[in-house]
Amino acid sequence: MVHLSTQGKQALEAFIDGVSEDPSTPPFVFAATTAEGEVYSQGNGFNSIEDSDSGLVDIDTVFWICSQSKMITHVAALQLTEAGKLSLDDPVSKYLPEFENLLVIENFPPPIDISTAGDIPTGPPPPPLALEDLKYHPATTVMTVEHLMTYTSGLFYPFTPVLEWNQDIDNAYSAPQDEADPVGGFIKVIKMGFPGIPLKFEPGTDWTYGYSSDILGFVIEKVTGKSLEVYMNENIFEPLGMTRTSFYQSPHIKEKKIEISYRRPTDGLLQPWGHRIYEDDPSKVFGLYGGANLLTSARDCLTFLRHLLQLHSNTLPPDVKPIISRETLLNKVFKPSLGPQGQKSIETMLGPIVASMGTGGIQWGYGGMALAMGNWDVEPGPGMAAKMKLRRGGSAFWSGFLNTTHFVDPTTGVAAVFQTQMLPPMDPTVLKIGGALEGILYQGLVG
Repeated sequence: MVHLSTQGKQALEAFIDGVSEDPSTPPFVFAATTAEGEVYSQGNGFNSIEDSDSGLVDIDTVFWICSQSKMITHVAALQLTEAGKLSLDDPVSKYLPEFENLLVIENFPPPIDISTAGDIPTGPPPPPLALEDLKYHPATTVMTVEHLMTYTSGLFYPFTPVLEWNQDIDNAYSAPQDEADPVGGFIKVIKMGFPGIPLKFEPGTDWTYGYSSDILGFVIEKVTGKSLEVYMNENIFEPLGMTRTSFYQSPHIKEKKIEISYRRPTDGLLQPWGHRIYEDDPSKVFGLYGGANLLTSARDCLTFLRHLLQLHSNTLPPDVKPIISRETLLNKVFKPSLGPQGQKSIETMLGPIVASMGTGGIQWGYGGMALAMGNWDVEPGPGMAAKMKLRRGGSAFWSGFLNTTHFVDPTTGVAAVFQTQMLPPMDPTVLKIGGALEGILYQGLVG
């Protein structure tokens, strides 16, 4: 089996030591695993950007993983489909009656390339279309569970340019929660004043990034009669030994939680952020959002990814029960789900992040992750004699709003997580460091 050479470990350590000297480098942790076990982990910096007494960032530091939550929610749904408790063909309205009334917006704004979403525009943003200016009609297609899993539901995030990131985040995830009806309260927010659920397109006809995983999480709760926290603890976290993963900031989570930092546009340096992104008070968390607000450590995330590698390679230890079947993993998590239009849309959204890597295209599976349809390689840079090899075709990957990311490469037999916690999203420095770490990792793999 593949393993990381001594020279590979030394190269990673040398690189991390080097970037740690740069004050523009945020605190981070990088960790990698094969199916056999962890092969590398190293943190950099402190849990609070200006507090050396806050503790060093390490593999057990807890991060908001934001959209990386999606993969765990989707695996939970796949468990229910395997058990016959949930069908991909089930109408979403079977569990959430509000979804009987779907509205397709006819003059939806043009797509936004989120690879530049962290940039500060030089002028004022264009005014959003007022509700009365939007044209819409009733959807003719029933939205199903499969549409949620493949992100072909039409549910969308209302991406708008952000002029100032050093303030509270204002969206459906940060909105105060309705204790009496948290699901209904969330749905009311994402309706944005429309008389029904607004969609970007007819379900099943395209791909867009949005609230599909959150709605899928609510469906899971309806099917099981349990909260996502309880269901995932019983069926994913506890079976795999993921001890620092939760929707709640319990004392056990909070004692290792990293603080969010912010890169100033004036000088490119970092400072504490100190604003609201999700509900911080556990006593006020009534709605659990399967697409956004899990907290976890790099160790737990790596444990989850290692389990997928073991399932894929048929090397699961005899004392470990699979959380999903190998057949489901191969035919759903790692299987492309999109037609040509959907693939075009996800590639448009990711934009130049992957344009220079010769990916062979990007797809979306049922596992809440994108799929690389070809090998990733980066062009030579200073001191590089040849292209740097990265993840191979067939890899699954995704990232989070606060500059966290992961990939699992079953072809090579390796998975990795690169976690930091800062705004703006899609930070160029973080992207460069993460890409370099991945390249050095692959250079050091043998076997």
